[in-house]
Amino acid sequence: MDHLYIKRVTARYSGNEGIKNYAECYDLHTSLCEGHIPTTKSTEWGDFMQVASNTRVVQQALLHRAIRLFESAIFSVEHENLYSMVLSIRGHFETTAALGYLHYRLGLVNEGKLDLAVYHRDVASQVLSTRDDSLLTRMKDSGEEVLEAKNILSMLKHADKVTSKNFFENQPPKNDPLTDCYTWLSEFCHPNYHSMSVAIDVDRAGPSFRIRHEQPMRDREADILEYILVSGSIFVFLFAQISDIATALFAKENK
Repeated sequence: MDHLYIKRVTARYSGNEGIKNYAECYDLHTSLCEGHIPTTKSTEWGDFMQVASNTRVVQQALLHRAIRLFESAIFSVEHENLYSMVLSIRGHFETTAALGYLHYRLGLVNEGKLDLAVYHRDVASQVLSTRDDSLLTRMKDSGEEVLEAKNILSMLKHADKVTSKNFFENQPPKNDPLTDCYTWLSEFCHPNYHSMSVAIDVDRAGPSFRIRHEQPMRDREADILEYILVSGSIFVFLFAQISDIATALFAKENK
């Protein structure tokens, strides 16, 4: 996805500064991509080389998801699909939450409050855990460790902590920005007032209801795209911090 496409899609709803923000935020995502991450064959929990590579793998897997969801939100604007746009943005917030949880756990290791082996298992769990009952049953029946995925609200809680402390730094918010945004977006995704009103115009003179088939998004609905900048800016910030913490930590362990 290039700048010209982003500018064309977002120009209808944003001023020049807005167009610049979307393009820059997208570029910051794609600038973090890695295509190949070497690892070791160690089966020992806490092997620092494997922990280092696995941390990068989780970062890149979440980045892959974040980029695709960012693109999906932009595509949805072009196709006037508000439902898909909001779902994509909410998915991006979930991705930022998972990255924030990784940041939180790695920070505990760096502060000496969490054993590296425990963190190693956490990293593995983020990749392999699930809430699919059939997979959980298969794990149990085969004697494998049952890895149940963490609740997204729990990860959002930890992500908000590290975001308030590090991203906002001198002016920490009084609320929980990621959780609050996610909660509102989730409400919009459900077939309740916000979502149902997208489809309906009321003609009070009639009176009658006009169903908005084939109609474009209203401007106030298109403005919801700005939520992707909230999640996106926090995502790239936490990603960079995780890389810095991991580099310093594992360089120290390697001495």
